[in-house]
Amino acid sequence: MSDLSYAEKPNTHRIRNDGPGLFRAMVVVNETAGGDETVTEEQAGFTDKSISSNKWFRAYRIVLGPGEKSSSHQHKAPVVILQDTAGKGLGVGGMTFEFNEPGQWAYFDPGDRHQISNTGDSRLELIEVEVRRK
Repeated sequence: MSDLSYAEKPNTHRIRNDGPGLFRAMVVVNETAGGDETVTEEQAGFTDKSISSNKWFRAYRIVLGPGEKSSSHQHKAPVVILQDTAGKGLGVGGMTFEFNEPGQWAYFDPGDRHQISNTGDSRLELIEVEVRRK
């Protein structure tokens, strides 16, 4: 995960797939001037410490064992949830999203209460990205 700012300096990346399967590169874009960096994680609707944060994004890793669920929560900004590992799960809020392979994603609007559950028989890891804006 990168917190590189393309707004300040253009960057080019080379991506190579060294494995036998399909390689997915997921990109979340924020076309605003960024968000209010004084909003705490708790005020934003998160209970854990972020794994990455800047004025455009704040990201959290969610790890759920088989049958586990996150707490039902909501955020003041839109969020994108990206599946990082194999496994099966659901993201349920204003819409329901299935997680069934790495690269699957879900989107929830600001204020949309949602919950993530592991419906499979192995550990499920996801990254929840808050798209910060004023």
